[in-house]
Amino acid sequence: ATIWRLHLLPTRGENDWQKIAEIRKEAQTLCLDRSVLGMGWSVDAAPGENISWKEYKERFVAKYKRELKKEDNVRLWNEDVEIGDLVWTRMTKLNGEYLLARVTGEWRYETTPKFVDADMVNIREVEFVCVGNKSSVPGKIVNSFTPKTLQPIKSVDNNLSRDLWNQHCPPTSLID
Repeated sequence: ATIWRLHLLPTRGENDWQKIAEIRKEAQTLCLDRSVLGMGWSVDAAPGENISWKEYKERFVAKYKRELKKEDNVRLWNEDVEIGDLVWTRMTKLNGEYLLARVTGEWRYETTPKFVDADMVNIREVEFVCVGNKSSVPGKIVNSFTPKTLQPIKSVDNNLSRDLWNQHCPPTSLID
């Protein structure tokens, strides 16, 4: 399994920091309540519309006037992150606590108004465990929280993340 780091930093194009903080709190609440992680990069879609990855890419080109690149976050989220991968994230909603998530579902584009309003439309279902504050998390993980939204965490002992997952997860979710 690959270890990833995902920043939950939606802005919905806002420049007002107070509004951005509200959007981020809303997004983090949705993630926790619905057991998902995700990101923005919205495309034109009607509420309730179910769009495929192929349709998403076509609409992305139409809206952003460019092809999806290999390194684009949303492409990585769909094509490189696999079910079973572990994803580190941090929640300001939980006083900056670090969470570890295991991906349990395929990519989907979420068109319901709550997700659109929170700029959280490209999502994956996950299971969460709260690992704790930065003193409970390996330094390599803490230091990986750079501005980029999604990135693999390289040169980190995957066993350490797996062991932390197993330490905090329910017995039915243990990783061998």
